[in-house]
Amino acid sequence: MKHFASLAIVVCLALAIGCAPPTGISREQSSDSQKLPFAKSAESSRISPTHSFVPSSMRIPEGTGITVALDHELSSASAHKNDGFTATVAEPILVNGETVIPAGASVAGRVLDANRADSARDPGYLRVTLTTLHINGNELRISTSSLFAKASSRDTNNLTPVGRTLPFRDLVFASGRHLTFRLAEKVDLQEP
Repeated sequence: MKHFASLAIVVCLALAIGCAPPTGISREQSSDSQKLPFAKSAESSRISPTHSFVPSSMRIPEGTGITVALDHELSSASAHKNDGFTATVAEPILVNGETVIPAGASVAGRVLDANRADSARDPGYLRVTLTTLHINGNELRISTSSLFAKASSRDTNNLTPVGRTLPFRDLVFASGRHLTFRLAEKVDLQEP
């Protein structure tokens, strides 16, 4: 039993000595040698290698809302998946209090999904997103949240008092209708 206790003490001492930092090197020096080259903070007189050259006022952050007015009617009765549509920025987009996208800028979008109403219990719906922003003669690809809307199924009694059937409910966004999307990714306005 004494032999096992002595052996256990020797093993513990060997592990403690083997895991200790080398003599003459402080714990701080030891941990610095294992950092990545870009983990150090930039010197104030130099530009950080990870610093963006695009000023923040020329970048629209992810999550920014874009409210647009539709140029033409969009309806679940006539729209199909992958159809395009156009709209106009309804409210200027500000970054740090500066207008980066003026009201009136042109945008394009795409229908992600559309379904026309086919019964009183299955009203029409649309799912749309924005894809392109036109500014200063440039066309910028953008990625936004999608907007899903479904026609109301309330009051779906399709019979008139004289027994004539009314059409099923389709979703219609009238021309000029305001829709709001959110950027899914930041947009650099100086993109080539």
